[in-house]
Amino acid sequence: MKLWMIAMFLFLMSMTMAKYSSFSFGVGMPEGINLGYRTCAIDRLQFGTCMGIFPYNNGTLFTIALDGFYLFGEGSRQSLEPLWDIRTGIIYTKDFAPNAEYDDIWLPAALGRKFHIAGGINIAAELGAIVNLYHHETEHERGWFELEFFSHVMPTIRMQMLIGL
Repeated sequence: MKLWMIAMFLFLMSMTMAKYSSFSFGVGMPEGINLGYRTCAIDRLQFGTCMGIFPYNNGTLFTIALDGFYLFGEGSRQSLEPLWDIRTGIIYTKDFAPNAEYDDIWLPAALGRKFHIAGGINIAAELGAIVNLYHHETEHERGWFELEFFSHVMPTIRMQMLIGL
């Protein structure tokens, strides 16, 4: 819950200092279906936050991400903002599985590219890896058969529509 309060504080602070900002809607791994906000207060640096949900067979994964983006490369004819970025930050996931609850904190590293669509609308695509920094499992009653999967390094992929403000 503390991560949520930090995300809200950064969101409110960034709105007051923003050179430009955008709302985002997208899908990704591990973010699931997510809503977010990005802002740029310093040249070539963006900050963002997003919250996501991923319902799956008998469970639900909730995520909160705080992101930092370093923008590089040239802008397009439609926008002066650089098209490429490197993302890092921190992702908190809470997984409500049928027989257990999992709390995880992840460190992402991803390369992204924006594609200008029209006006202030862009599509952002990212690909990278996430490293597990913290894992806690609260086990409930076990079933007679359970398949477990956990890895300390996993791929991350995200597609978002960015709508400029």
